Amino acid sequence: MDIQSYLKQARYLDLRINMKLMQLTALRRQVLAADTDGGGGGAAALEDEIRRDIDEMAALKTQIMGLIRRLSRPEYQTIVEFRYLYGWSWEKISANIGFSKSYVREMNSRALRECGLLLKVPDESAQNSTFLTEIPALSGRR
Repeated sequence: MDIQSYLKQARYLDLRINMKLMQLTALRRQVLAADTDGGGGGAAALEDEIRRDIDEMAALKTQIMGLIRRLSRPEYQTIVEFRYLYGWSWEKISANIGFSKSYVREMNSRALRECGLLLKVPDESAQNSTFLTEIPALSGRR
């Protein structure tokens, strides 16, 4: 996976986490509506699976945000956040930070190169040095 694909995953993580939370709420309602006596073992296993999914997605978003925070220049951080976390166009980024579109794109290229270097040198505070993680359901999307 290249660095852009890795960063683009962040755009969908909040949405996917919210969808999982909705699934959790719906599951709990179904269990309450069924009012079973002790037969909730399957529901508990499903709830655990949903919670694991949420934890994995939250961990990935934390990794991505940590990588962005480690960029050396605030401009790099801002551009990468707007582009990959929020999906902003080059025009919108340019208008909001006051640089030309070509300069914003050049700074993005520099930031991505720096991200690549940072991924080769894990953050000492990171518990897991494998940064290029992806969520299987998102792989292959553009």
